[in-house]
Amino acid sequence: MNFKREDLMDHLKRISCKGRIKQVIFSGAFKAAALTPDQLLLVVAPPLECDEELAEPIGVADLGLLMKGLGMMPGSADDVGVDISVIDHRLVINEPGRGSVKLLTAQPRTIETRVDDSIVDSLMNQVGATTVPLTDALIESVQNAFSGLGATSAEIVAGPMTGYIRIGDESSHMAEFPVPDLRSPEEWRLNFGEHLLSVLATVDSDAVMYFGGPGKPVVVQDGEYNYLLSPRVYGAGDQKKSGGKKKSGGKKPDVSIS
Repeated sequence: MNFKREDLMDHLKRISCKGRIKQVIFSGAFKAAALTPDQLLLVVAPPLECDEELAEPIGVADLGLLMKGLGMMPGSADDVGVDISVIDHRLVINEPGRGSVKLLTAQPRTIETRVDDSIVDSLMNQVGATTVPLTDALIESVQNAFSGLGATSAEIVAGPMTGYIRIGDESSHMAEFPVPDLRSPEEWRLNFGEHLLSVLATVDSDAVMYFGGPGKPVVVQDGEYNYLLSPRVYGAGDQKKSGGKKKSGGKKPDVSIS
């Protein structure tokens, strides 16, 4: 299998989502559906353009190592392609005449964060019809506030007049950024953490967010890449409610992906 080096690296970075995705199963032309260990983020990535496909799915236990391996032979302006093959349970990154990197693969059944296609389809069918375009200004403002305030929480709030993204909470410094397209007759809130920021740092400014309502997952769609974020349940120490009674323990996803 031969890929453009830049395309393959960009593909892996989009799946990694700033290091949130640790393990992944690839099939076909590096198509993937990958979970974070806490199951709060699902990344669904399309196949790359290629005339060949993997003979069977392979597991990669350390996506970060694969990305490092791809960068060990950086090529040149005249050498934009890279050959990928699977030989003797190793993923081989080959540079003809220059060398190769051979990384051990894993059996897909040993990947702890694996997710069945049927579950992926079921979750994507829950995607709501309310769309909110993302802009450079909104993404940059949210990122700057999160890092500048040293925040650990991020809320998406819908309301009758307008919606907004809130960084921080009532016990800390806060920043709020309006999202006019996010309206609802009744106010509802979704509680997120750093996963939302990792997604915003990964996607382009033409990405779109899809909302299904209170307690439903949010999907950020960037071209053919989809990032499904499950809201965290508000814990007993939180000041805000996500609908219904407060629950202790917090940080469990409302939507089970496993």
